[in-house]
Amino acid sequence: MQWNTGSATGAAVGTPGTVTALSASTGSTPDTDGRSTVTVTWGAADGRGGSGPSYAAYRIAAGSTPTCRSLAGETPVGTASGSVDRGVPAGVTRYAVVADNGLFCSVAVTDTVAYERPAAPVAPSVGLVASGQPDRVDARVTAPTTKVDHYRLDTGSGTVDLAPGDSWTGVPGAGSRNTAVKVALQACGAPGDAFCSDRTSATAGALDLSASVTTAAHGHPIVVSGPDGSAVGSVRYTATWYDADGTVLPAGDGNPWDGSSVGPTPPTDASTVSVRASVTTSFDADLTRTGTDSDPVDVGPDPDAPAPDPAPIPGQGDPPGTGDPPGQGASG
Repeated sequence: MQWNTGSATGAAVGTPGTVTALSASTGSTPDTDGRSTVTVTWGAADGRGGSGPSYAAYRIAAGSTPTCRSLAGETPVGTASGSVDRGVPAGVTRYAVVADNGLFCSVAVTDTVAYERPAAPVAPSVGLVASGQPDRVDARVTAPTTKVDHYRLDTGSGTVDLAPGDSWTGVPGAGSRNTAVKVALQACGAPGDAFCSDRTSATAGALDLSASVTTAAHGHPIVVSGPDGSAVGSVRYTATWYDADGTVLPAGDGNPWDGSSVGPTPPTDASTVSVRASVTTSFDADLTRTGTDSDPVDVGPDPDAPAPDPAPIPGQGDPPGTGDPPGQGASG
């Protein structure tokens, strides 16, 4: 009996290698819904004797360890390097890419951080804080404590970034005090300004509380200069009267008075006067700020009072019936 012999040849097929140079890159600008776009790229895998391989990318839960079978329920992204995932919510996002040679598959994973545009924030908290200079009070604007990447504050003269709960202090607007200025706050979901929300506005201002006496005269209302309350809220003035010995006199009627009203008339025994201003702002209504007393100035005489009679000149004006008429002497 003769046996026939033959031979067969073939290549063993194994599990393909994982894709190379896997990367997930978050775009620098949001999509129309304010969320991130992520581009997933990779290099070819070793097929290990099988066909292909073919590829499929998925967005998966952060922290998960996927298998070929478990990926069936995840969010598909694409089948070619450079696939773009849109509408990605904020946070750490994980991507998996499967390499499949027809018999076996492998999985590689990578992470990226996605961003999302937050909703417009609540209005910032606005207040006042001492500047360290006499009679100067600065604005203080405080961001909400809601967690975002950062807040972006437009002070009217520039833009500053604030961490949640942090404050900016200074003179808003063009640098003028006693002026109400609109400031605007945005919440930002990523570094920079591409993922920042719509603006929320508030009114702020810095104060100059210094006041001085312009005119003080008996018989006439005192005239002062100081902050314009109409621009920031309301202002009241208080006069302090002193007699010739420097003793403080009673305040008198109409003292203190509103900045829009006529000031009080000096007491009859007032010799000097100083004045101070108190401002209550529309943006810090729970707190009134009061400046320091101005330097005292003299209270002048009443300019409308009649002039006193002139004093007699010595040797003139003899009483009637005394002396001889001119040119006449005693009779003999």
